[in-house]
Amino acid sequence: MERAQAEAMFAAYAIELAEVGQGIEALSAMVSDHVRQCAPGARPAALRDAQAIDVLTQRLDAMRALAAALSHGEPIEAALSVVPLADLANRLRSAVLAPSFIPPASGEAGDLMLF
Repeated sequence: MERAQAEAMFAAYAIELAEVGQGIEALSAMVSDHVRQCAPGARPAALRDAQAIDVLTQRLDAMRALAAALSHGEPIEAALSVVPLADLANRLRSAVLAPSFIPPASGEAGDLMLF
């Protein structure tokens, strides 16, 4: 694939990810309403669901930012530096720089911005 084609593909990919993210944001509002209206005993599970949607939104936004950086011709290392989730950035960096070793997701504190 030529560089111009790759950059155009990454730009289109970033747009698609942004649109998917907007759809998930709409679901997030629906789940937030559910959390407010659910019975007290069901609230912890509903909060976990709401946080899971937030995690998906953050990951999609990070992937969108990465695709946008690549679409502007950024070198992979520079493009990976825009990924704010350390665990995701490490997995992606490992896939590119050391493809034989991809560390498992660790869920370390500080990776997610919960609401």
